[in-house]
Amino acid sequence: MNPMREEVLLPDPAIQPLVHPLDVPAARRSFAVAWWLEQLASPTIFLALASALWATSNNFVTPILVPLIITVCAFFASHYQSGEAWAYIPRKRHDHGRRVPAAWSIVHEIVRTLLLCCGLTLLLGWIAGQSFPPGVAAYSIGIGIGIALLMAASLIWNLVRPAQLRDKRGEHSSHYIRFTLIVATILYCSIALPVPEDLPSTYVTTGIASMIAVQVLWITLRFVARSK
Repeated sequence: MNPMREEVLLPDPAIQPLVHPLDVPAARRSFAVAWWLEQLASPTIFLALASALWATSNNFVTPILVPLIITVCAFFASHYQSGEAWAYIPRKRHDHGRRVPAAWSIVHEIVRTLLLCCGLTLLLGWIAGQSFPPGVAAYSIGIGIGIALLMAASLIWNLVRPAQLRDKRGEHSSHYIRFTLIVATILYCSIALPVPEDLPSTYVTTGIASMIAVQVLWITLRFVARSK
């Protein structure tokens, strides 16, 4: 990040002490690019891409390598663009508590939910059509359950956390829509696809734990990046 920045007109500190890049015309584009790249690097998009590629590719490398490269590149590009946007504002006036426009969150929720639903359906349908051991199907179902549990935890947290930290009404509604669609997709796959009845519980648990671990790692990376 280049520390040198042209001087820009910031709001009067007496009227608005904290400033967000969305308040600064020169910084808006960099902030928007950073935010959307951050969403592209999320675990949900990673899983959606990996699931779709796993079901459509003819090898075991592409479904892991391609989403991993996209996620890592998007994460570091987002961090760079975010630094560029915030560089226009003195550190003591950073308004990190500002939420992005509700329209951004709603569009993002719709897109990633549709991608995830399609990815899960393709993956579970492909697994059901293969002669894999029951453990493979059990692990995949565990991943789906893990996603649903993480979404449920997010909804519960949004209900119990302090009012000033809760999502806006539009964002709040989009979480419910996403949760409902994902649960419906998992139920559909469990009913419509020929999944073995005697699924090994150990593999289901491992799938759930894997998704929780990915989410914890993502939260840790975001915290480290924002604390710098």
